[in-house]
Order: sequence, then C-alpha cells, then structure tokens
Amino acid sequence: WKRPMMGKTGTTEEYKSAAYLGATPDYAGAVQVFNDSTSPKGICIGGGPPRLCPEGNIYGGTVPAATWFDTMTKVHADLPEKPLPQVEERFLRGDGQKVPDVVGSAVDKASAMLRDAGYQVTTVSVSSPRPAGAVVAQSPQGVAVRGTPVTLSVSSGPPAPVATAPPAEAAPPQATVPPSPAPGPSSPAPPR
Repeated sequence: WKRPMMGKTGTTEEYKSAAYLGATPDYAGAVQVFNDSTSPKGICIGGGPPRLCPEGNIYGGTVPAATWFDTMTKVHADLPEKPLPQVEERFLRGDGQKVPDVVGSAVDKASAMLRDAGYQVTTVSVSSPRPAGAVVAQSPQGVAVRGTPVTLSVSSGPPAPVATAPPAEAAPPQATVPPSPAPGPSSPAPPR
C-alpha cells in the first residue's frame, strides 16, 4: 500500500474485540472483529481464522487492519492517487489563546485575571521565600484552550525558622585527688 491514507487501530481489554478504522481521500471504512455473546471470551488468531480462547491475542493492527487494506486495495485499483487534504491550522492548535502570565501577582488578582480570560483556577499552597499569597508558579503557561484549569502555586510564606536549643554551659573543671594506695601484703598498715 503506497497511497496517502490515515488509520487508527483499537483493541479492547482482554482482547474481546479489535478494530481498524481508515480513510483515503476517496473512501473511509472500518473493520471490527468481535464476539457478540453475552459472556465474550478473548479472540485468538494464528493457524486459521480468528477463534474464541481464554487468553486472546488479537490486535487492531492484525486481522482488522489486514482486512481493511485488502478491501481498500481492490476498491482503489482503478482510482488515481490523491493527496490527503491539508489540515487546517485551527485543528492543529485548537482555539487556544495566550494564558495570562500571573506569576508574581497576588492570588486574588491572578485568579480574577485568569477567570476573566476564560480559564478555571485551582490553587495549591507551597512553602516559598516569597510573601504569603504571592503566585510563585502557574501551569499551564503559554497557550491553552478556554476553560482549561490553570493551577496556581501560591506562597504560604517563608518556612518557620527551626528552633535550636542554646548550647549548654560547660561545668567548671573539678579538681581530682589521686586515690590513696590500698594496703597490701608488702606495705605496712597505716598507724592507728
């Protein structure tokens, strides 16, 4: 297949169905392989036609895609090749607009600016050396579609200083007296 086309595969959980949707400038079509029983099992391929099995191994890029390409090859046999249409810029970028940069503003002012521009606002509190209530970050920045939530990171103020105990005062040195020798067998007993 060498014609311009677009396609998308799809596979459900546990391989209970698989699909391929594709289009050319002339035709569009979809192929889905599925088990329509009330308690579907997985679908297995290999060694013959698709069959039911407990584990399943079918994907949209296997039997559904092969069926689509086989069919479309025959349908397009006598048609001239055409390019796909150009994608309009609005579909590439959406209706996005520049998100106001509110970093450094007070949270109330920043929230109002964003809401006035059509965005939703959520806030999270972060420890920062900036004054409490100042916006220190925002996400997203740049361009976003109206209605997108913009998260503001708002300073809760600098972290509280960690209290440390003052150093203990050193005790004055104590004089030590050497111990008296203990009486032993070779030394006389002290007088009484």
